[in-house]
Amino acid sequence: MNILLVIEKRKHIMLLSSWYPNRLNPFNGDFVQRHAMAISILNQVSVIHVECDPALKHWQCTVHKKNDQLTEYLYYFPKSRWSVVNFIQKMLGIAKGLRQIGPIDLIHANVVHYHFICLIFQSIPYIITEHATQYHRLNALPNAWLKKIVYKPIFRRAKVVLTVSMHLGRKLENLFGPLAFQVIPNVVNTTLFHPSKNHNEPFTFLHISNLSPVKNISGILEAALRLKKQGFIFKFILGGNGDTLGIDEFRKKENMESILEILPALTHEEVAEQMRRADCFVLFSDFENQPCVLAEAMASGLPFISTRVGGVEEFIVDKSCMMIERGNINQLVESMAAMIQGRISPNRDELVEYAKSNFSPVPISQKINKIYNDCLNMI
Repeated sequence: MNILLVIEKRKHIMLLSSWYPNRLNPFNGDFVQRHAMAISILNQVSVIHVECDPALKHWQCTVHKKNDQLTEYLYYFPKSRWSVVNFIQKMLGIAKGLRQIGPIDLIHANVVHYHFICLIFQSIPYIITEHATQYHRLNALPNAWLKKIVYKPIFRRAKVVLTVSMHLGRKLENLFGPLAFQVIPNVVNTTLFHPSKNHNEPFTFLHISNLSPVKNISGILEAALRLKKQGFIFKFILGGNGDTLGIDEFRKKENMESILEILPALTHEEVAEQMRRADCFVLFSDFENQPCVLAEAMASGLPFISTRVGGVEEFIVDKSCMMIERGNINQLVESMAAMIQGRISPNRDELVEYAKSNFSPVPISQKINKIYNDCLNMI
């Protein structure tokens, strides 16, 4: 019997992103980079990122070939004190990128910014992936009126808008009107993030983030202090690519240096190692979309406690993921106590399988590739 193997031709995708790891901020939009890696499984990907650098006097471009199908073009320009000049320079950077990478089939824009307005004045079809949490509180942010005016046509003229959660997609529709949106979650390297067979003594909690105010680190510390006062024996590892001074001052003041361990900024490999050192991940955020760390926790077989915000509840495994109300420290304390006492019996194998099915690179690549094909068939 003859078997016909049809190999689909790779499309050339320009992945444009306003957030992307660069020499000024190596952690900026690292989740976009992971999407790019997944997309490159089935397509040729050229990443274009334009960044202002106050130290420069002239334009620079650095090229990084990540694999045979993924090349990153990072453009740096001298920062101006005039925001309109920086805006024009960023659009110029996109034009430079288009010329440098050659013919493309589709533009995949990530994390909409003002300079993406140039997309509506060119003929190449484009789609958008949006990650930003700003849309949950846009009206409270500076220049909200301007963002609504500029961003609306960018979103509305996209062939498809991909969001990392249904919650974010609906929020975008509330702001900009009906959109052809679909949900594609963040990517997790399920080879790198895998469970540990070791049991930790004492019970160990973990929190890793950028430690920004919306992560409510003060609430996490208060919950840990209450558990200590109630006599619980546990360890809490906290840190990430943010300011840890407040955590250090707190643990010294409350005599919790043997309980609270502080981490510096970590590589992705080091994050995976810390996941395997822990028994439970804690996220006490005020705003989220679909946090990468929770997907990585599941891939590591790690149950989690999280506030019921954004799209978190769209990606959970029952009885292994505990949801609490935003800002409710009492619920956080009770949930952590239940974990320590073993009143919760997470199914670690189910967490791992859920992560592989929903977040690993191959299924994400296949879903996005189908969307690319559908968009190009619309033309």
